[in-house]
Amino acid sequence: MQITKSPEALELRHLRAFVAVAGELNFGRAAAQLYLSPPALSRQIRALEQIVGCELLRRTTHRVELTLAGNALQHRALEILTQVDEAVSATRLLGGELVARIAGTGSRSATWSTLNYTRYVRLSRIFTRSSRHRRT
Repeated sequence: MQITKSPEALELRHLRAFVAVAGELNFGRAAAQLYLSPPALSRQIRALEQIVGCELLRRTTHRVELTLAGNALQHRALEILTQVDEAVSATRLLGGELVARIAGTGSRSATWSTLNYTRYVRLSRIFTRSSRHRRT
């Protein structure tokens, strides 16, 4: 599998911006949701439209609506972002399980449990506190 190294490569921030605008159909509310200014959000949407090569949103002074291409991308973008978020969460949990196992508190099975996660959180807090005390 090859990874695109083009300067105009699609980024997750483009998809997140588009999904927010497509969901709200309002740049101001979407910008607030993403903690961006409306002009910054508009630039991200325009960049995405350049990357995909078509208009995704029809804008007027009072209205925003999805084009057919925008409607198709909205559903796919939601799937992609959900999968990315799930992959990151799973990776973090597995990384936490490894730390817990090294510390001797993890379970022997490959299944991650709430108990192990709680142990990992406690251990990470203890290690963070103890490393702060050592520095002073």
